[in-house]
Parts: sequence; structure tokens; C-alpha cells
Amino acid sequence: PLCVVLGSPTEDWSSIRRIAVIGDSISSRMNGAAAHSWPELLDSMIRSLGVFSFEVKNYSVPGLTWTAAHIPTAPHLIGGTLSPVAAVTRDGCDLLLICLGVNDRVNPNSLADAQAFISSLPSARVLLIRQNMFDATGVNDSVVTQPDQAAMDAVYDALNVESTGIRLGFLYDIGYSFDMLHPTNAGKQWIASAVYMYLQQFMTL
Repeated sequence: PLCVVLGSPTEDWSSIRRIAVIGDSISSRMNGAAAHSWPELLDSMIRSLGVFSFEVKNYSVPGLTWTAAHIPTAPHLIGGTLSPVAAVTRDGCDLLLICLGVNDRVNPNSLADAQAFISSLPSARVLLIRQNMFDATGVNDSVVTQPDQAAMDAVYDALNVESTGIRLGFLYDIGYSFDMLHPTNAGKQWIASAVYMYLQQFMTL
């Protein structure tokens, strides 16, 4: 399956209505395949099925790192002034989806940076979407190497948050990437569908 469940929520998610996404270029519209972002497609998917009580807002910025996500750093700003975390804190959310890691894959301080990011988050339920970009069973031509993926996984494993994983490496092997790092528009639809199916297990979407 495209969505690999690596954890399941330990709290009641029935009250969730506002979903926010903090991510990098994989979750942003501005990544070379600019028609959509997967958070926008997730929002449209929920609404297309007649559910209008939820909203999905995207705070993803190309090139975003764990540090730039919470410490204001040009050009990774929302509205030219706020870090993504500050913008989410301003707007509020019930569930925060985090899809980061690839831009810190060779950062020797990535674990400390990720922990500082987690500590900066507003009060909300958090779901970490792990970027599984190296496909050990496939062609293995992702920009992310096996050592890169191992470094990312070590950080994910050390963070004490709910998590699920998206098999981006598999997705790219079957043709849904234009550069073996970013999803095509069709690939974004797959990601939105995988996240939707995961959330549907716990929420009345």
C-alpha cells in the first residue's frame, strides 16, 4: 500500500475540524508541478464527498527545514513575516500534519533541530507523515539514498509523536515524479488519497 501505517492515534479525533499542514516542496504547490498541492487536493476530496465541516490549510514552503519551520527564516516565510509554525499558531488548528525531513537528510544536527521544532508547536494533535523516499524493493533511483533515508528514519523514530508513512520511493518508481524527488500532479493526488484513507480510519470524513 502507498500509505504505510506506522502508528495509530491514541486519542479521540472526533472533534477535529481544522487541519493544518506544515511541509516542504513535496507538500507545496510551487515544486515544478504547480497545478495543485496535495493538501489542497485533500481539502477538495473531503468537500467533494459532501463533507463541509472540515478545512485543510497548507503552510508548506519549498526548501523548508525543521529549523526554518519554526524560526523565521527568509525565504521560508508565510505572508513574508511569519514562520509556518507562527502562522499555524495564529490561525489555529485541531490537527497538524507534518511532512518534513528530506531537506535535513545530511544535517548532522537534524535530530536536535526536529526536537526543537516539535517543542515549538501549538497545542493541537500532531501527525507526522514520514517521507519514505528510498524504496528498497524498487528501482532505487530516488535522489534520496539509503544512508539518507536511514538518517531521516532515525530522526522520525526519536520523535515522540503519532506517525504514518508515505511510500514516496514506490510512487516515484511507478512514474509519479518528474525528478525522483518531487511528485507530479498525479502523484500529489495519490498522496492526498493515501492521507485521506489514513484519516478516514479515525475521523468522520
